[in-house]
Amino acid sequence: MAETTQASVLHLFDEACNLLNQKGRILSLVDFRVGPGPFSLVLVGGRPFTSWMNADSIIEVEAEELMIDEQWIDTSMAAWFDAQPDWHLLREEPSHLTRFLPLIREMLAAHELPETAVTPTLNQKLDEAGAAIKAGLAAADLGVWPKVARQLAGLGSGLTPTGDDYLMGVMFGLWATRPETAARRIAQLIKEEAIPRTATLSAAWLAAAAAGEAGQPWHELVDSLIVGWRQGVINAVRWILATGHSSGADALLGFTAVL
Repeated sequence: MAETTQASVLHLFDEACNLLNQKGRILSLVDFRVGPGPFSLVLVGGRPFTSWMNADSIIEVEAEELMIDEQWIDTSMAAWFDAQPDWHLLREEPSHLTRFLPLIREMLAAHELPETAVTPTLNQKLDEAGAAIKAGLAAADLGVWPKVARQLAGLGSGLTPTGDDYLMGVMFGLWATRPETAARRIAQLIKEEAIPRTATLSAAWLAAAAAGEAGQPWHELVDSLIVGWRQGVINAVRWILATGHSSGADALLGFTAVL
């Protein structure tokens, strides 16, 4: 929020409101049930955002205060959220990834997607991307990543299209399994190709994923994988699968493709 002085409402829902500041960057106000993320401010009041905001709300930002219409929100006591999970600790426990991968795949396969999220074209594109990723990893071919990003960026509908969510999961998979330097390098290649091809909110999530940053559900998954806690993995995967219409499932599909 330090660089923000004014903002406008970009998207408004009961449990979240995405703001766009004067520099074109996203700030998300979210309900505590959504949890913290790379560019979000969690409000604990519990009131639906649609009950006290609207698309034309006037937002002004100061150092420790946020004013929405006539309501002031004190941010001086807000706790800082480190958006990057402990990928380095997870990389030290590769056997845990191997152990829980079948469980994650099983839960993903059993999850019913909305009919609007499933099309033969999308499925074919994702299958092709998964095959290309596996081949690229096996051959250590950096050229595969820009190609996959170009094919998937902006593919599908929604505020974060299916292709973008898949790419986000791919980057999480890289951070979970590759040395930090390699993960950051490949994620940067994906980011550079994908961001110009998609919308503002999705671009913000892709940029965060490229930096290894994720929302609270992914932190829960990483933490549970690190300690080998089965029920924790189950709870985290359920939370991720509940994200958006199909965003969580699409991201998990990309994540498991890398694993």
